[in-house]
Amino acid sequence: MKTRKYAPGSEWLYFKIYTGYKTADTLLLNSIYPLITSLKRKKYIQQFFFIRYSDPHHHIRVRLHITEPEYLGEIMILFNHIFSKLLNNNTVWKIQMDTYNREVERYNIHLMEQSEHFFHIDSDAVITILKTINAQYSNREDIKWIIGLKLIDDTLNLFYDKEEDKMDIISKMSESFKIEFGFDQFNSKQFNEKYRENKIKIENVLSGAEIIEDQNYIPLYALCGKRYKDLLPIVAAMKQIQIEKKISNTIAFDLIHMLLNRLIPAQNRLHELLLYDFVKRYYASTMARKNNTKNIKYKQKVLV
Repeated sequence: MKTRKYAPGSEWLYFKIYTGYKTADTLLLNSIYPLITSLKRKKYIQQFFFIRYSDPHHHIRVRLHITEPEYLGEIMILFNHIFSKLLNNNTVWKIQMDTYNREVERYNIHLMEQSEHFFHIDSDAVITILKTINAQYSNREDIKWIIGLKLIDDTLNLFYDKEEDKMDIISKMSESFKIEFGFDQFNSKQFNEKYRENKIKIENVLSGAEIIEDQNYIPLYALCGKRYKDLLPIVAAMKQIQIEKKISNTIAFDLIHMLLNRLIPAQNRLHELLLYDFVKRYYASTMARKNNTKNIKYKQKVLV
């Protein structure tokens, strides 16, 4: 049986780094990621990934997959060198090491290693996207959720070939969050208003428009494209395992959830509620247009 739990000092290191919502991205981009980059360059680690969490105190959870046990001491020295300063200036107020307990019930024991590889590529891509938004787009929060729509669509395209399958999974995701937030068919009018307010932006980013509200999205599309390309072999391996082990193809739900956790610094679940609804409505609209076009062509053919 594959190892499920990893204690501190094993091949997986697990840190909980406590900081505020407002300082989390600065910490991630200016301290955590440069350290990760250095560790990867030295070949001390082969994978890493992060998530945002509250217990109830907000923190960033970072997991490192060490290449060799002999590097553990050097990793800890480098970690201490950076984070002791951050503790002393109160950017970080607490750091904990913990046991890494793989979520095999959530991701399936047969898909766990591939899921961790997915997390690694996804974490790397999201941090690069956040760096670009910070440097080229004045760290605008709306840019994050707009590009989040593109990343949701990309992830669904990785796992599903048919529009109907994409529509099915995003509908289930949307309904799940509406139930969590207490929405039903009788009190969902505000979703209509939100979609109307943002319809042009939603349609533009999901159709690949280069300019949206005077902002050039080409640099962000390039990063999304790299993420998509890097994830292709991982998802292909996942699909093959799903076929061989007869596992249902619903893991995209959890992977998209974790993607948005990484991308959005605060109120993640509220953003998920809205973004899933936006994507669902966009899919419904494009599918309806295609069906109308087919019907028109059919009628024209019959008349001829």
